[in-house]
Amino acid sequence: MARLAEAQAFEKQGDGKQAVRAYLWAYRGGSGKAAVRLGEIYIDGLAGVPRDYAEGLLWFQRAEKLGEKSARIGNR
Repeated sequence: MARLAEAQAFEKQGDGKQAVRAYLWAYRGGSGKAAVRLGEIYIDGLAGVPRDYAEGLLWFQRAEKLGEKSARIGNR
């Protein structure tokens, strides 16, 4: 949970690269919410992080495996 908050703080500061690193750590700790946010970041882009639709979809799939649904993919 702390990594998720840390990632959100980096994002608020406009440091997209550090935010992605922190979201990755949160995901590795089992956070489906971090995986959803990574999907959104790669779909929409973020300061210092280019858009990558395919990567975004992979993150949404990873989130689903952790039981986290995303409105972005229709809550299948």
